[in-house]
Amino acid sequence: MGDLRTFLSVLLEKRPEDLLMVDREVDPRFEIMGFVEKFERQKQAPVLLFKKVKGTSIPVLTNLHASFERLMLMFGTRTKEETVLEFMRRADRKIAPKVVDTGPVKERVLRGDAAKASILPQIVHNELDGGPYICSAGTIMKDPDTGALNVGLYRNQLMSDGRIGLMINPANHGTYILNRYRELNKPVEVALVIGHHPAFLLSAGGARLPYIGGELELAGALMDEPLRVVRGETVDLEYPADAEIVIEGVIENPSQLVEEGDFGEYPRYYSGKKMVPLIKVTAICMRNDAVYQDIAAAHDEHIVMGSLPRMATYLKRIKEVAPYVKMVNLPKSASSRAHIYVSIRKRNDGEGKQAGLAALAADPNIKMAIVVDEDIDVFDEEQVLWAVAFRFEADRDLVVIPYALGAHLNPSAYSVERSKRGVLQTRLIVDATWPLKGFEKSPVAKAPQNVVDKIGLGEAVNRVNDPLLRSLLS
Repeated sequence: MGDLRTFLSVLLEKRPEDLLMVDREVDPRFEIMGFVEKFERQKQAPVLLFKKVKGTSIPVLTNLHASFERLMLMFGTRTKEETVLEFMRRADRKIAPKVVDTGPVKERVLRGDAAKASILPQIVHNELDGGPYICSAGTIMKDPDTGALNVGLYRNQLMSDGRIGLMINPANHGTYILNRYRELNKPVEVALVIGHHPAFLLSAGGARLPYIGGELELAGALMDEPLRVVRGETVDLEYPADAEIVIEGVIENPSQLVEEGDFGEYPRYYSGKKMVPLIKVTAICMRNDAVYQDIAAAHDEHIVMGSLPRMATYLKRIKEVAPYVKMVNLPKSASSRAHIYVSIRKRNDGEGKQAGLAALAADPNIKMAIVVDEDIDVFDEEQVLWAVAFRFEADRDLVVIPYALGAHLNPSAYSVERSKRGVLQTRLIVDATWPLKGFEKSPVAKAPQNVVDKIGLGEAVNRVNDPLLRSLLS
């Protein structure tokens, strides 16, 4: 049975040094993220469990997805490339969820006046955030036309009146669902799922499925077993039976909007204030000993957890257009969103730019695609930039696409008149592949491979006491 606790058990067995517990009481306003940031500045990314959080009886777990190596535990893989390919393989075989009568999430059911979001940790992540936010909830909504259940990872501001703001990226499927309910002039039922196996959040937060719905099936495929779901108490929705906490609610009027924000987002900048609909809480279901799983917004976890599902999804989409593509990487240096590195097995001139066009088409968040030859490891940023330095010439290999639909959370995005912030960006293709015809390809300077293969590192014995070395150091 896959859930947050079974994954933590695997983590404790395989990487026990990754999990740290904070025993003293912490303030949910900045201090939880302060711990995360303190470790980040030391280039560390432990999972943090806070036992005592001011204002709530519920402990907080955060930073679980901040390490790609921890995500590999889901698949038993050894490298990032293997993990991307395994994600893509599993995603091709959806596993339908299994409806059960009840589950741990129904151990405690709060309705009416008892169903107050104020019982949850009121986490304020970054110093200019507009208030406490839930940023770890997989939001389930039903497509009114097809009945498909869609899951997205959005941000939810806890408002002073007890209601919850719902901010969705304009390009996400959740926005299309909201807009359809507005056209129908109907309320929207929602379920906010907090705390589950990483497969659930990876499915909700970055898989970029080509259709509305399918995330529950994808979560099952990633866990290699059906996701157990139960029916809601006050909403006609199904959600994970083994979740830690689920908030049921309704957007009574999806056309009525209020201001939310500011909020620190994945570019590590603030996104600005947005106009969003409000969720009225109708029930809160949770385990008796529930753990509140948070995501470290605008920190490494926010970035890393979005990289794996996007890479697998983009690789599949790009290969449909350019089958000679070998691998893709969304580098952490661009928050695993804005840049993509693509390696290809080039057989014809022009394939580099074609692969770049396919990469940009995969997601408007991608601002720049760098395409390299198959001898370059896209997970080694130094190799990628070396290829740009010595195989790329701007007048021949640079493609500039101004006024393209971009990422609305990118602070450099502009409006049509370019006088203010908007949703347009100038997108780039950098073709750092060798031309195949009419150009002498320089060989890479390196030692013969057969010589390197014969050398054993065990031969490099401790030479500290060697007389020659001692004489040189004396």
